[in-house]
Amino acid sequence: MLEEAGLPEDFWARIAEAMRQEKIDELTSLLEELEGAAAVAGLDGVTIETREYKRSALPPSVTVAGWRCPHPHPCGRAEVGADRGTERRCELTGDLVKWVRVTSA
Repeated sequence: MLEEAGLPEDFWARIAEAMRQEKIDELTSLLEELEGAAAVAGLDGVTIETREYKRSALPPSVTVAGWRCPHPHPCGRAEVGADRGTERRCELTGDLVKWVRVTSA
C-alpha cells in the first residue's frame, strides 16, 4: 500500500543506511516521507503512537504470509509472499527474520 501511495522501492534501504550512519536529519526527513505516503494510502500513525484501524483499507478475510522484523518493536519492513525456504536476515542488525501469517477479520 505504501509503494502504491508513492513510497520509493529503495525506501527501506535508505532508512537503514541513515540509521547505520546515525544521520538524524536524514532519518527525520525519511520518516516524514513515510508518513506522507501513509497519509496518501489512508493509514494513520505509521511512525507515531496513535493507531487507527480502518476496515475499508483491507479486503475482507485475506491471509498473507511472509517474513517480518523479529524485534520487540518491529520496523515496517516485510517480504510478503517471499519464498519460505530461503533464510532471511535483517539488513540492519543481521538477526534472523520471522515467518508469519496474518489473516484480516
